[in-house]
Amino acid sequence: MSRLAKLAMKHGDQMMSAGNALETLADLLGCDGLEHHLSDDDLNGLRHAVRALGGYALLAGSQLYSEANLGGAQ
Repeated sequence: MSRLAKLAMKHGDQMMSAGNALETLADLLGCDGLEHHLSDDDLNGLRHAVRALGGYALLAGSQLYSEANLGGAQ
């Protein structure tokens, strides 16, 4: 299996987990139509979770783009 294929499988799996995490965060923030009583600590944790997921998405995209570019993708 090529390096690109291995990287794509790794990041694909992690992106599906990140997607599930983001859907859960959205529900906690009210997208599920329910009222959630979040403490200041909960909100701080949510902010950090969103930042971490965003950082992961940027890193995964950058790595996949770089590897595809090295492999000759245009």
